[in-house]
Amino acid sequence: MQFVNAKIIMGRFVDGLIFFRKLLIILGFSIPVIYLFNKLKFPSIIGFLITGIIIGPFGLGLLTDTAGIQLMAEIGVALLLFTIGIEVSLSRFLKHLSEFILSGGLQVFFTFLAGVFIGLIAQMSLEQAVFLGFILAHSSSALVLKMLKDRGDEESPQGRISIGVILFQDIMVVPMMLLIPFLAGESGPT
Repeated sequence: MQFVNAKIIMGRFVDGLIFFRKLLIILGFSIPVIYLFNKLKFPSIIGFLITGIIIGPFGLGLLTDTAGIQLMAEIGVALLLFTIGIEVSLSRFLKHLSEFILSGGLQVFFTFLAGVFIGLIAQMSLEQAVFLGFILAHSSSALVLKMLKDRGDEESPQGRISIGVILFQDIMVVPMMLLIPFLAGESGPT
């Protein structure tokens, strides 16, 4: 019984060491790249992307377990969103709510229509064109929020509108995801 417990504990310890090694590799390469990008006045988000290319499976191959990295990325995005959320004034957000709904709704609607139109011109089926419209109607909340934060634009008029638009996009993901099985029809997974 004690041998089994020791084996479990040792396995968790090794997993922790592997995680720590990956984190050190990421930080060891990211810090100098981000420092350089900051000196050159480039967005740090591009530096992280380049670092991932360099150390990832198609670069130097220092990090090949993308599942473990994905977990770290999800934690990072959650912390970034949490940090932005702490800094957002609820009263100011509610004051501009109608502006957010209007600008977000217009952006999602017209980008969706453009995606459907492009898909139909490319001779996609209507279902495929609608799916393309769904994809094009969204941007990465984490990327937009990070860039706004880096530039100190969270409270500027364009920053507030951008945050409103991406929040609206995030809300619209739910109904769009619910529609995807209907778009797949008979050919989709069961």
